[in-house]
Amino acid sequence: MEYCSMPTLEGSVENIVFRNEDNHYTVARFRPNDSGRLFRDDLMTIVGMLPGVHVGELLSVEGEWEKDPKYGRQLHVTSFVQRLPASVEGITRYLSSGLIKGIGPKKAKVIVEQFGLQSLAIMEQQPERLSEVKGISARDREQIIKTLAEQSEIKELHLFLQTHNVSMNIATRIYKQYGKESIKVIRENPYQLAQDVHGIGFRIADDIAVKLGLPSDSVPRLATGLKYVLAQAANDDGHCFLPEGELLTRAATILQTPYDALPAAMEQLRSERDVFIEAPLPAQQAPRPATGDEEYPIDWSEVEEAEPQQRVYFGPFWYAEQGSARLLRILLHSSSSLPPASQQLWDTVFTRLAQNGKMQLTEKQCEAVQTAYSKKVSILTGGPGTGKSTSIRALLMLLRKRNIDVALAAPTGRAAKRLSEATGAQGTAFQAKTLHRLLEYSPHDNTFQRNEENPLPYQFVIVDEFSMVDILLFYHLLKALPKEAHLLLVGDADQLPSVGPGNVLRDLLRSEAIPSVRLMELFRQAKQSKIIV
Repeated sequence: MEYCSMPTLEGSVENIVFRNEDNHYTVARFRPNDSGRLFRDDLMTIVGMLPGVHVGELLSVEGEWEKDPKYGRQLHVTSFVQRLPASVEGITRYLSSGLIKGIGPKKAKVIVEQFGLQSLAIMEQQPERLSEVKGISARDREQIIKTLAEQSEIKELHLFLQTHNVSMNIATRIYKQYGKESIKVIRENPYQLAQDVHGIGFRIADDIAVKLGLPSDSVPRLATGLKYVLAQAANDDGHCFLPEGELLTRAATILQTPYDALPAAMEQLRSERDVFIEAPLPAQQAPRPATGDEEYPIDWSEVEEAEPQQRVYFGPFWYAEQGSARLLRILLHSSSSLPPASQQLWDTVFTRLAQNGKMQLTEKQCEAVQTAYSKKVSILTGGPGTGKSTSIRALLMLLRKRNIDVALAAPTGRAAKRLSEATGAQGTAFQAKTLHRLLEYSPHDNTFQRNEENPLPYQFVIVDEFSMVDILLFYHLLKALPKEAHLLLVGDADQLPSVGPGNVLRDLLRSEAIPSVRLMELFRQAKQSKIIV
């Protein structure tokens, strides 16, 4: 799509071709005034976020010409100013446009015949006079008053924000969230937008606040800035928390404010439970080299060790971490729905796998399968080629033989496909899904349909490539698991951690709270090898 220079045109809206009621994206036919026309009676197309714009209105629009490969030349509107129509014909078309429910061309005509050029002013300022119009009912009057009030609120908000150079797109989102309270909310605390309005973060809210002339050291600004720094640390670096000193240092730099001004904002966040402050982690003694061989020996008694600092969590990550620990404890200590398996049964299973399935499992692989079956939650870890997929396949054969409902899942579509192929589940009822699909993620409201009230219908869930799962997704998985279900987490702890916050697999292994089996023996060889992995 090609873009050209930014003109300003004046004219009237002739027709609304398309409008998205959620975001107010509009395609309209526009008749420029004589000075803006290319040809006599020429109509042009304007597109963009045009909330509250209706047929018959006069507009002053500014935007960029673009050449759409399908629809041709059109003006992409970046800002506009609305003016009510000033002619009898324009007012009639404006009222007939569908602006007011129940008012069509016929009723619009009788209103304009009664009041003429004063129709809109009377409807807005003296709506009781509509009783003078024959054919306009009391119900019509109520609808007209309600609609004009709503339109007035939208226009007032856009005019208010346009004077501060805030885009129409953002203004539309704000109105959708707060309605007639929009201007009041923005004046009192524009940083509330970062918390309530999807797509508006600290940077945009801060930009609005600066344009409104609010002080840079206000507590609302500093508090929102601290949350922004914590969210940025999670999204960019994968941290669930920051040491207090590091958080304050980062925030002072980003907010360009004195370090000492931040503790008051931090306390407000803590009291409102937007952040949680935890005690420092136990100090770990760093290994010190033996003395005597160094060219310049170090006197360790003079070296100051870093003082442990309190950990500051952004609320969502604290809840996810605490909630995951709570649900794991419940899962670990709940009874199992699987039928018991004796050692004699295991000996028979592994013998048959070797004979019929041609899977000669190592001692560690046998341990992994038994641990997964006998323990409510377990971890299978190991590097590439150590036989994790073979262990899963052996476990799957046993579960299917005993008619146990099992689900295979992985964080990404590619990982799920690899898991299905490696375990022979491709094209079967056991085919692996992404975790989002398993949990029935709903993108329109950013929720998971599977949860504690609507748990998964499985007795056993196996998650591969678990090192890629962050703390938030893990928490949602645990909430969706039935208490009697088994959970097997499979992954390589030495791989890169998840892009999202947390390093869940490594932390679980380090805690030693979950039974785990690590495969060390390397099996994967060249393609001509007959060894199964």
